[in-house]
Amino acid sequence: MMRGMGIYALVYCLLTITSAHAEVNATVGMEVLWDQNLGNWKTIPTLQVVVNPMLRRGSRIHPQAFQALKNLGTEHVRYVPWLPYPKLGIPALYPPTTERTSWDFTLIDPMLEDFMAAMEGRKVILNFSTIPQWMVNAPQPTYHEDPNVAMWEYPKGADFLDKSYKQVAEYFGRIVKWYSNGGFTDELGKEHKSGHRYSFDAWEVLNEIDFERAQNPELYTKLYDAVVEEIRSAQPSLKFIGLGLAKPAENLRYYEYFLNPANHSAGIPVDGISYHFYAKLKLPKNSAKAAAVELFTETDKFIQTATKIEEMKKQLNPKVWSYVNELGTICDEVDWHNHALPNYYWSLSSAVYAYALGRLAILGAEVAGQSQLVGFPSQFPSVSMVNWETGEPNERYWVLKMLKDSLQLGDAISPARLFAPAPIFALGLGNKKLLVVNQSPKPITLQLTNTKVMNDVVFVGLGSSGIQKRAPASPHHVQLPGFGVAMIPVQPH
Repeated sequence: MMRGMGIYALVYCLLTITSAHAEVNATVGMEVLWDQNLGNWKTIPTLQVVVNPMLRRGSRIHPQAFQALKNLGTEHVRYVPWLPYPKLGIPALYPPTTERTSWDFTLIDPMLEDFMAAMEGRKVILNFSTIPQWMVNAPQPTYHEDPNVAMWEYPKGADFLDKSYKQVAEYFGRIVKWYSNGGFTDELGKEHKSGHRYSFDAWEVLNEIDFERAQNPELYTKLYDAVVEEIRSAQPSLKFIGLGLAKPAENLRYYEYFLNPANHSAGIPVDGISYHFYAKLKLPKNSAKAAAVELFTETDKFIQTATKIEEMKKQLNPKVWSYVNELGTICDEVDWHNHALPNYYWSLSSAVYAYALGRLAILGAEVAGQSQLVGFPSQFPSVSMVNWETGEPNERYWVLKMLKDSLQLGDAISPARLFAPAPIFALGLGNKKLLVVNQSPKPITLQLTNTKVMNDVVFVGLGSSGIQKRAPASPHHVQLPGFGVAMIPVQPH
């Protein structure tokens, strides 16, 4: 424990001078402390794909969006049929009667089929996150005829009719069997055949339980155990992830309870925990610098929470993976209703993700998933990685692509030290690369004192379209654009 906290203290001392509050220097000196090891990089950069109408066949960006996903080539992608569109994510909208059930995957299958085709066999995390309303003692909804119409009030209530959660578990078990085993037998003994034989890496049990049906840690753990017991019989190789909290800082007790094996039924695995973070840009800012200060400050607070969770995990259940599978920036849609997103937003967002990724790598988190492939007006447009009108990738997409292609698992992580205050975050990786994030909208030139730049620098930043390459200004000087995220091939000397 003390050794781990010592490392975090060292990181804090080395990185506090990179605060976004610092004034920008046109040129700043930096040395990489190659002889110091903060750990080895094991954090996988990835994303989540949330089901919505823009991913349906026939939408104006359907082909481009799935082609963009395919081109990323990422692993551990989280696929979430989520609550706003019940007909696109809940295959049994009504309770069974003595004569029939309502199982119907007609609207759900096409998107999942296209998603799996784009993934080309890479690892997938499935999260059918919404429990049908009829399993809860609460008013039942009237569904809109148009499946594209959002129902944000769904779901309501947490008083489950079956307190053993067997009904919920069997519901999710049938979904897994539909996609993994070619079909299932319903509540009345009728067979439903799909022909699907997909293999998924992991199943995440529910989403943001601190918001959606708000369950306490004890009830959620009981539900988790019931669902896992049912699902693993359908696909024994599945791993299982729990919690997925929207506000982990306010709910650390969930992790303390859930991570303790003594609180689970005998033999129930906990392979992963998940938690979320969005740096929220409130009300339009007068300047890109003010926006950066707000978002990077929020991110630093999140890292403090992540540190507590990761320490808790090491003490209670160290083999468990951490999936930070909703990570990024967001704008309050009410605040921004009459304002277009500023031009700098997408570059700033990509810099925030890269910065959070680097800080999570120091902590040892295993997966950092940017949120999300497609958002659009009425469903969080500010989180989108592609243009919802054209399907063209934006800077959030390109920075993920660059990081995924450049980072190498297992590389030793070394801190960097600046010779003057500047909004720069930097890590040395494996004695061969530098990850650098410019937290300012203004260009900055780095002067490297003990490191030589070996080849072209690849970067994403203000004014760039896609991933750019730039020859170094000299063997010891690198120019970074505003909000630039760069991977720099280097050699220590």
